[in-house]
Formats: sequence, structure tokens, C-alpha cells
Amino acid sequence: MEYLFAGREKELQKMELFYRAIENQTPHTSNLLILEGEAGSGKSSLIKHFTNTLKTLHHPQPLIGVVSCELFSRESSFLPFFQLLDIYRSQGGFLSRISNLEQFNRVVGEVAPAWLKMLPIVGNAVAETVATIRNNQENRYKQNNFAPSQLLDTDVYNQFLKLLRKISEGNPVVLVIDDLQWADDETGHLFSYIARKLPETNNKIALIGAYRSYDMKSDNKNLLDTFTDLEKRKEAITLKIPPFTVEDISSLLETLYKTNSTEISSEFRTKLISHTNGNPLFITEILKHLEEEHKIILVGDNNWQFKSTNDILSDLPDSLHAVLEQRIEKLEKRLKELLTLASVEGGSFTAEILAKIKNIELAEVLNTLVEDLSKNYRLVNEGSEIEISLNTFASLYEFRHGLIRDYIYNNLSQTQKRILHQQVGNCLESLYGRKYFLIANQLANHFLIAKDYQKLARYGLIVARQEMEKFSPRQAIWWANTVLDALRRLDESNNTVRGETLLILIQANIHLGNHNDALSKINEMELIEDLDEVQKGFCKYLKSNVTVGETQDDPLELLLPALEVFRIHNEIQLVSWTLRRLAHIFATRGKFEDSEKYSSECINLLESLQDSASLETLGMIWSDVAEYAIAAGDMRKAEEANQKALNIFQQIKNKKGVAVMLGNLGGLEYMYGNLAKSETLTRRSVELFREMEDVGKIIEGSDNLARVLIIRGKVAEAKRLLLDIEPIALQMNDVGFLPEIYIHLSQVATLEKDAEQAAIYGIKSTRIVTSDDQYSAPRAFCTAALCLLDVGKVDQANHYMDHAIKMVNDTSFTFLYVKALVYFDYAQFLSRTTNQIKQILQISNEAGQIFLQLNARRDFEKVNDFEKSLKGKI
Repeated sequence: MEYLFAGREKELQKMELFYRAIENQTPHTSNLLILEGEAGSGKSSLIKHFTNTLKTLHHPQPLIGVVSCELFSRESSFLPFFQLLDIYRSQGGFLSRISNLEQFNRVVGEVAPAWLKMLPIVGNAVAETVATIRNNQENRYKQNNFAPSQLLDTDVYNQFLKLLRKISEGNPVVLVIDDLQWADDETGHLFSYIARKLPETNNKIALIGAYRSYDMKSDNKNLLDTFTDLEKRKEAITLKIPPFTVEDISSLLETLYKTNSTEISSEFRTKLISHTNGNPLFITEILKHLEEEHKIILVGDNNWQFKSTNDILSDLPDSLHAVLEQRIEKLEKRLKELLTLASVEGGSFTAEILAKIKNIELAEVLNTLVEDLSKNYRLVNEGSEIEISLNTFASLYEFRHGLIRDYIYNNLSQTQKRILHQQVGNCLESLYGRKYFLIANQLANHFLIAKDYQKLARYGLIVARQEMEKFSPRQAIWWANTVLDALRRLDESNNTVRGETLLILIQANIHLGNHNDALSKINEMELIEDLDEVQKGFCKYLKSNVTVGETQDDPLELLLPALEVFRIHNEIQLVSWTLRRLAHIFATRGKFEDSEKYSSECINLLESLQDSASLETLGMIWSDVAEYAIAAGDMRKAEEANQKALNIFQQIKNKKGVAVMLGNLGGLEYMYGNLAKSETLTRRSVELFREMEDVGKIIEGSDNLARVLIIRGKVAEAKRLLLDIEPIALQMNDVGFLPEIYIHLSQVATLEKDAEQAAIYGIKSTRIVTSDDQYSAPRAFCTAALCLLDVGKVDQANHYMDHAIKMVNDTSFTFLYVKALVYFDYAQFLSRTTNQIKQILQISNEAGQIFLQLNARRDFEKVNDFEKSLKGKI
């Protein structure tokens, strides 16, 4: 007899109502449906029946992607989403605008370039059509040498969302991820991001997630907390899958055995419920056990007979574990051995691997899987087929339920696991051949358990590199440390692998701000024998990026010799990075001619390349040039550079770059006195950062917007913005913008006639600002001085103002605009504390001349008004 869907009609109806609302664009609060239930409660069966219903009853037919997270792959970020893209790619014929594989990849390249870069690493058929990228990947993994890469701050979350929306322009899209209790951090974050952003625009995208209740609490509490928050905000619909009732059992028995439930005793149905606690998997396994014990007998083609209730209910296994044990222990030896091998490969497994390890014909293995383990014993299901290369295929199968696989695998001893994982890893390595990098994560995990440290080091290094390229530095660190541990256990010096692993650790730690750890690994790397000149130069480059630690090296003394090495060896990428870093250092030291020289060389170099990565870096360089030009007082050049950067970021569809440049242009308009235009540009910049959920940039943009709003008299909105971002900045310990937030809150309090509160905020800003912050530090002390004057604390106010003046008069001070602001504040301060009108006018005039040079018209007019009032007093 065949197991059919039964007992979940109510849940199925709710799922269909959820989908229809999205399909028909009727009002709905959420695009996310969450299925919550215990292991074996029937979530996966419900999902399967729901998607089958969509395929047969809905037109146009939606694109459906169903994948599962695996405990085995938790150190591989985004894996379920790569699998979903591969599924949607294979359904390309259903799309109105994406009709074939080549076009699908072009769309990915246009809408989500970061994902196209990552696809060849972990995708399957998607990668096959991007020949150039694929060959580059293969060649790089073969070389096994130092391959430094720079982790760009790419908006991978928003790109995936844009890609989903693009795909859904043709047919509705259903995206299902099961077993979210095992989701890696990046998968969980992306899933939550999509759930929050989908309802903001009209789309036909249904997002469904499922998880085991108990395991979620212990294995992925952060994601569970996110789901709870989404439900509270009505941004998610949670469907809790309850245990079976007696009525559900009746429906199941009628469906399975084609017999009226009244012919089956109520005592049997009640006992079955109480014995299994209504767990559907336990119930179906009990029924299969009863069939094998000949207590439920098939008579004829389709006539089932039940023995007496007493016979049926005697000696029932007392747990799901017990019934699985009885069922599996009764299997023939050859079937048990196949299942054991399969459980070692994972929740899904490959027929070719089983055939190779058991040394039997593939046809025999396939027949055993289909006829015996699938149709007869119902322990496995047939999956898909993957084309690895020409005439090389992998036939995938999966356990009917993860608990079946868990039971078999957990009964193996540690020694058995070690030996079998070695065999499976070796066979997978042989099957995939030159395409080993497609399953590097699987291979690394198998050899980790097998304690084959040689192969673990090889594949773990590939996985660490892949995680860096997928913008997942934490996973990269985990794998890199695993590789270093393997090398230590081998007790041999493989300097090439060790060196590249250390490079990954250094870059990942720098990206995460763990500079002490980065410096430690740089020092360790410099001790490696036989480092070539490029590798030594790269160590110097990385050390120049470390901002904490005991090193007293001048960055220029590290970067200049490194640059010469990179030029000699024609390492174009490293040359561009180093030129950009040198331009930044010279600009901060006020040597703008040197800064411009290195920026120009870098721009010329990158403009000759024109690939997307080079264009992205080029946009960043122009953004840097604009910042340096403002510091040098060349506003024309700053505006020109900002516009060039904006054009590049718009061309390559870099949303974050566009947002940054809009904010920068808003800042220029603020200086020019074009406050309405400044507000429009800055507000749009903040909106984009909010869409991307970039917390750091939201803080920066909101603070800049508040600055404009204060000047425009929109004090209440400015105050709300500042009070909203203050606790977030405190939590992030954002010392860059906390002083600015307090400076602006002090201004708000002054406008509200609350002098005491203004002074409190002013003093707060001075206590958290860093002394080398040329933008915020002098202004913080000026703000505090003026506020203290308002509350009558003259001596303390003089102390703070003296400190501000000392800062801007230092020979190393470069930020002209801030110098002018401080001079003007100082002039106003003196006008309230002394009668030295000539001195006040002289200081005010110096500020006015700088404002005039910078084309800061609004500030220049304020100086003029102030001087007129002073001259009136004379």
C-alpha cells in the first residue's frame, strides 16, 4: 500500500489561503509563513503536499524551490539559497523574461553580481554556463598558492532580494527552507532580511520556513527570537503543527487502507494516539511494523484486514526509537549495510558512492534503492540527478525522514564513523574529480571526522577561501583555524598552505575589527621560511591596516617598499589597494599633493581594467578623492569626484555606494547653504541605508539628516532621529558618530531653551571623542564651551575653548572647514566674555575667508551678520 496525505487538511487549507493572498495581491500583512512542530510531526509531508497542490491547481504555475538546512553543513554560509537558485534556474522555461540558463545567469549578473561571483564555487549547473568564471575558479584552486583577496562590503542580502523580485516578474515564486534549526548564521540573517523587506513592495513571493520546535530552542535560539519578533510585529504567520487527534487517525487509516474507519475499533485508534502522543511519523512507523508482523494483512489487490484489537495492540514498540530499531534490525544484511553507508554521507546520499564502496554494479544499487528501500520498506525517497561533467552523473536519494538517518548514524561507533567517512570522502573525491571545489565543504567535513588531516587541510583551505568570497568572515575564521590545527597534527611544515591560511585569518579578523588577532597572525606569517617577495610585501600591506597593537611601525615605511615590490611583479590588484591606502595616509597628514599623486595613479590603473570589481574599487577611490578635496579646501574638485563616484556606483548597481554618495553630495549642499536640496539628498541616502538595514550607515546618515533639520527649524523631527539612533550607537560603541549625536542633541536642547541639558550633552561629546578626530573633537569642545557659558560656568568654559583652539592650530591639523567653524565659535565666545572687538573681528574674519574659499555660503553669511552686529556696537 502507498502512503498518501491525510490528517493535515486544516493546515493545508491555511497554507493555500496564505498563498492565494500573495498570488492575487489581496491585502496581506506578511509574505512569511512559519511551520513549527516537533520532529516527525509532518512538516515536510505538509510542505510536499502543498507544493504538489500548487503545481496541479494553480495557473500560472509558480516557480517552487524546496530545500533543507543540514546539520552537516552549518559551517557553509548561504548554502540553502545557492540550492534554491539552482532549482529556479532549472525551471527557467516557466519564466516569461528568463527563458533559458544563459539568460538566467545574465540576470544574476545584472541584479546580483556578488551572487554570480559566488555561484561557481558552490552551485552546480548554474556555474556550467559561465565558462570564464568557472575556468578561473578551477585554475585558482589547482594552483594552491597565496591568493589574497579583499573582502568588499557588498550588499549581498539586498542583491538576493532584488533577484527574487526579478524572477517573480513572470510567475509567482515560492521559496521553502525546511529544518531552519540547522541554518548557519548567514542563512538565518538573509532569511529574516527577506521576510522583513518583502511586504514593503508589491510582489508575488511566498516565503515559507519550517523548523523543529525543541531543536530550534537549543541549536538556533537567535533565529527563534527573530521569528518571535516577526510574529509580534505581524510580519510573520506562524502555523503550529499539532499532534494527531483521533479524527486525524481515522482519516489516515481510511486513506492508507481504503476502509471505513468504523471498521477499525475506536479502542485501536485511541491506543495508537496515546501510545505515540499523536506523532505522525511514530504512527506510520507503527503501522508499517504491524504490517511486517502480519497483524495488518493485505488480502487480494486492495483489501486490508486487521486482526483483533488485542493481537494488534500487544507488544507495541514503546518509542519511535524502538520501532525504528525493530524495523531496521529486521532488514537483510545487504540493505542494512547500504543504509549505514548512506547515513554517513548525510541526509541525502549518492547511489554511485554506495556502488563504489560496496564494489557492486550501479544498476543493482539503484534497483535496491527503488524497489526495496523505497517502495517496500519506505525508508528512502528518490531525489534528483546532477550532471557533474560530460557522461558523469550523481544519482541522489534521501532518507524519508531525518530521524531515520539519525537513528542509523548514531548507532555507529566512533571508529566506524572514522573509517566510513574516510571511504565516503575518498569516493566523492574520485567521483567529482576536477570539480572537487563544488563539494569542498562536504569533503572537508568527511575528512574532519575521518581525521585525515592531510586532506582536511587541503579542502578546509578551499572552504575558508570560499567563505571569504561569500562575505562570511566568521565561517572563514572557523575553517582557517581548523586547517592550522590539522597542519599542527601532521607535524610537518607546509608553508604554502599555512601561509595562505594565515592570510585568510588576517583579512577576516581585520574585516571584523579584531586587530590584535590580525597582528598576531601577521607576526606568525612573517616567521614562515621561504616567503617570496610578494608575500612579504602583502604582510607589510596588511600590517599597515592594523590600527591597534604594540607595533610602532609608520604605515608609510611599510607601504612604500611593498608598493615597489607589487609594481615589479605586476600585481595589479595589490598595487591598486596600496595606492589607495597611501593616498589616504598622505591626505590625513595634510600632504594633499602626494595624496593626489597616488589617487591619480590608482584611478588610471583601474580605469584600464573596467571589470566590475575594479569599477567598484574605482568608485571608492573617487569617493576618497572627494573627501580629501574637502579637507584641502577644493570644493569644485570634491563635487566633481563625488559625481564620478555616484555615476560608477549607479552603473554597477551598487546600492550602498549610491547611498554613500548621495549622503556626501547632501553634505556639500549643506556647506553651500542649499538646505532644501541637502535635506532631499540626505533623506534619500538614509532611506536606502534603511532598506539595506545597514545599521552603521543609518546612524551616520540620520545624524547628518538631523544636522540639516536643525538648521531648517525642524527641531522635533531632528530630536526624534537623534534619540532613536543614540542607544544603537552606544550598543555598537560607535565612537565615530556618538560625539556628533551629542553635539546635535546639545544644539536641540539649546533651541528648546534647556541650557542645563545642552551643557550635559556638550560635555558628553567631549568625553567620548578621540583626540585624533579632526572633524568631531574640536567642535565637541567648542559646543561644550558655549553651553557651559550659558549656565554661568565661565572658567570651565574657557578651559574647553582653549582646548579646541589648541587642536585646530596644531600644525598637523588639515580640516579647513572645521577650523573655520571653531574660529567662528571662538569669536562668538569672546564676544560674550571680553571687550576686545578688534581681536574678535580678526578671528571672525579668518573664519569668513576660509568659508569663502570653501564656497560655504551659509556660514559666510552668518559671519557677515555677526561682524555687522559687532561693528554696530563700535
